Amino acid sequence: MAVKLRSEYLSTNRGIIKIVQIIIGIILSFMVCRYWESGNYSCFSEYRTGYVGTLNYIVLILNIVWFVLNFINIRNWKVERIYAIICAVLFFIALGLLIFYFIDARLEAGYNIIGMILIGVMACLFLWDVQILQGESSNY
Repeated sequence: MAVKLRSEYLSTNRGIIKIVQIIIGIILSFMVCRYWESGNYSCFSEYRTGYVGTLNYIVLILNIVWFVLNFINIRNWKVERIYAIICAVLFFIALGLLIFYFIDARLEAGYNIIGMILIGVMACLFLWDVQILQGESSNY
């Protein structure tokens, strides 16, 4: 099997989803380390925000890998579907933990709400990716 660039991947729904997930992952990386811990602690010191930070960094790296693999025409939709399902569940758990954390700590809104919205968007993007991989939604 020859490896070739598949530039049309960038115009598919899956390609756009991966690009948006990577951008949101980078934004969340800055938010988790700077604003959710007030910049005074490690990004992973508190278990609720530490879970979100760890999850985000791992998923960010894996999304970059999946993007590159799909761009060079190496596909494994079965594994990607399992990955997307797991990530969707994990991001919904992260959203629940953050909601509990912000209610418990009585933190101010601003960046916290934006971060929670972005976590919810990530979970929904993974659900949309699952629908495409299962053939329930169009990729074009």
